[in-house]
Amino acid sequence: MPRYVLVSDFARFRLYDIEASTHAEFALKDLHKHVKRFGFIAGYGRRTFVSDAQRVAFLFELYQKYTSLLPSQSNASKPKRKRKSP
Repeated sequence: MPRYVLVSDFARFRLYDIEASTHAEFALKDLHKHVKRFGFIAGYGRRTFVSDAQRVAFLFELYQKYTSLLPSQSNASKPKRKRKSP
């Protein structure tokens, strides 16, 4: 079952949060004021951790994920400097 349900007649929007049993209703012209409510589409959200160890493990996984995307810092990948001729 989805957590969020969006209902619209393109003049008004109603966004239901099924888990929290809440909803927000607003006009299309006010969408810019409510854009944060749609953060779930991009994967934004609050996370709760039972312990500090669980939080650190999660952060370490994120660190590994994003640092693996960086280029290697080994000497082989550094560009060689040209020597000036005397």
